[in-house]
Amino acid sequence: MNPPLNESFDINLVRQGPLFHYQRRFRLIKSDHELSIGRRILISILVTWVPIMVFALIQGQVFQHEDPLLRHFGVHSRCLIAIPLMIVAEGLAQVFIPLIVNEFVKSSLVREEHIPAYRQAIENAKSLLDSGIAFLVIVGFAALAAISSMTHIQDVHETAWAMGQGKDWSSLGLAGWWFLLVSRPVFTILLGTWLWRVVCLFVFFKSVSKLDLNLAPTHPDKVGGLGFLEEAVIVFVPVVLAASVVLASNWAHNVLYHDLHVASLKPITAVYLILVLGIFLSPWFAFSSALKKFRRKSKFAYGALLTKHGQLVDRRWIKGESVQNDDLLRAPEIGPVADAVNLFEVVEGIRTVPLRKHAIVQLAVAALLPLIPVFAIEIPVKDLLKELAGALFV
Repeated sequence: MNPPLNESFDINLVRQGPLFHYQRRFRLIKSDHELSIGRRILISILVTWVPIMVFALIQGQVFQHEDPLLRHFGVHSRCLIAIPLMIVAEGLAQVFIPLIVNEFVKSSLVREEHIPAYRQAIENAKSLLDSGIAFLVIVGFAALAAISSMTHIQDVHETAWAMGQGKDWSSLGLAGWWFLLVSRPVFTILLGTWLWRVVCLFVFFKSVSKLDLNLAPTHPDKVGGLGFLEEAVIVFVPVVLAASVVLASNWAHNVLYHDLHVASLKPITAVYLILVLGIFLSPWFAFSSALKKFRRKSKFAYGALLTKHGQLVDRRWIKGESVQNDDLLRAPEIGPVADAVNLFEVVEGIRTVPLRKHAIVQLAVAALLPLIPVFAIEIPVKDLLKELAGALFV
C-alpha cells in the first residue's frame, strides 16, 4: 500500500526534546515552526555575558585585576560566539533533517512493504529525542561540573580574573559566580543536547540501514542513492565551530600570558580532530555494514552478468560462432564492451560510507579554523596553512 501523497515523514532534531518545550513554555521560541534564532541569540548574550561584564566592571575585574577578565578570551567567546553558533545550528537542522528523512520515501529507497517499519524508526527516534532522562543527565552533568569547579576553584584558571586575595571560592565576586552557575552551564547544556541529537540521529540511521533499502548499484553517487545524506553534515558545522572557538580561546590565553608553547598542543589537536570527526560523523557510519553487504552482493550479481556478456562477445567475434539469443549483446543499458567495463567499475567503486571527502573536510575545517590564530602566535601563518592543507587535502 502506497503512503498518502501528503504524508510527511519528519524527524526534527530541534522540535523534539525537553529543552525545546521549556523554551516554548517561557516564550523564548514563538512557535513550532519559528525558532526565533535572532531573538534567542540576543537573549542568550543578555543572560550569559552582559551580567558578567556589568558585575566585573563594578568590581574592577575587567582591566585592573592582576589577571583581568579582558584577557580571558574563553569567557567572551563562550557567550558571544559559541552559544549563538549552537543556536544557529538549530536553524540548519530545522531545514536539512526533515528533507533527509522525507527523501528516503520520496526516492523509493524505502520499499513499500517497509513503510510501517520506517514510521516506527521515526517514532523511536522522536522518543529518544524527547527523553526526559537524557535531558536530566545533561543538566546533572552541567550541575556536577559547576559544583566541581567550586570545590576545586584553584584549578579553574578560567575564573582567575574573578578571584580576590583569598584565592578560594569565598573570594569570587558576583561576576565569577554568574560565570560558574549560569554562563558555563548554559554552554554545557546546549553542547550536551547537541551530542544527544547526534546519538539519536545515529540510532535512526542504524534502524533505517536494516530495512533492506532499495539501493541502486549503478547510481553515480557510488552509495546506491544515499549520497543525499551528506547534505546534513552542514548541520553540525556550527556546533563543532562553537566547541573549537572556546578551546582556541583558552589556548590563546595560555600561550600569550602563561608561557604555553603551541608545539605542545599539536598532539592534543590531533586527538581533538579525531574525536570531533568520530563523534559528529558517526551517524553516517551507521550505514557502513549495509553498504558493505550491498557492495559485495552487487559485485557478484553484476560480475555474473558481465561474465555472460563477455562470453557472448567472445563467441560471436573471436570464435565466429552464431549466437542465437543475443539480446544481452544488443541491450542499450550495457552497450559495447567498453561500457560494460565502466559499469563494473562503478559497481566495484561503491563506497561503504555515504560521505565524500568534501563533507569530511567541512567538519575538519570547522574544528581547525579557530585554532589557526593560536598556532600563528609562534608559527608563521604561511607554513601553518601549508601544513593544514597537506593534512586535509593530500
